[in-house]
Amino acid sequence: MQIFIFEIKRQLSDILLWTAIVCVVLVLMIYGFYPIFLDSRPAVEQMLSAMPEGFAAAFGLNVDDLFSYQSFSSMVYLYESLLGSIMAAKTAVAVFGREKQNQCQDFLFSKPVSRKSIFIQKLMCCAVSMLIVSIPYMILFIGGYYHYTESVQITSSLLLSAVGMPLTMILFTAIGITAAVFLHRIRSASGMGTGIGLAAFLLSVLYSLTERDFFKYISPLSYFNPSEVARFAHFDPICIGLALLIICGLGMASYIRCIKEDV
Repeated sequence: MQIFIFEIKRQLSDILLWTAIVCVVLVLMIYGFYPIFLDSRPAVEQMLSAMPEGFAAAFGLNVDDLFSYQSFSSMVYLYESLLGSIMAAKTAVAVFGREKQNQCQDFLFSKPVSRKSIFIQKLMCCAVSMLIVSIPYMILFIGGYYHYTESVQITSSLLLSAVGMPLTMILFTAIGITAAVFLHRIRSASGMGTGIGLAAFLLSVLYSLTERDFFKYISPLSYFNPSEVARFAHFDPICIGLALLIICGLGMASYIRCIKEDV
């Protein structure tokens, strides 16, 4: 477990910082902006009606039911998922690409530890990192629902909406691991993670503008959007299948590459 402990220690400060950023943004949006948003409903509707066509869709706004908590959370998800995807991809690249970035892979692989164990311990570090971020996020998200609806029931729709961002982080962790394992050179884990997250965000905006299923299915940030839960009480089965295919496919490919790669 030495590799796992080492990676956790190296990533802990960044993980806590990202956790604070994600939680602060969520608190500001749900507990700060949302009450003002409700009080300003007439003005908001008038403002959005004056905007160019497609403006609201580009920012994840559905004017028809925008003011319900679950619909508003879809807009919040757009930015929270961007933060989560960057954090997940960045952490995965940092953990799995550390030796490649520092040009010391031969030292790691020459240790009396199997490559299988190295891969599993690094994967465990990524999993723990996601848990550290996801647990307070889900608590705040569900707490906001109880605060505004005064409900005492935990519904399946609420749980699905709350796990949307953590599931997205799992998907981007797989993408980050694959990038770290297959790329021959890594300059900056932060830069690569940011690039992956922003590329996915642009695809999400493109889908919001066009509303074409093709762009939805190539936009990872759209797979677990709470807007699907708000409208249909479940995620799109095709998106779930694609996410599972990407996670399992990239995970298996990365594992095989890691244990068989020549230094």
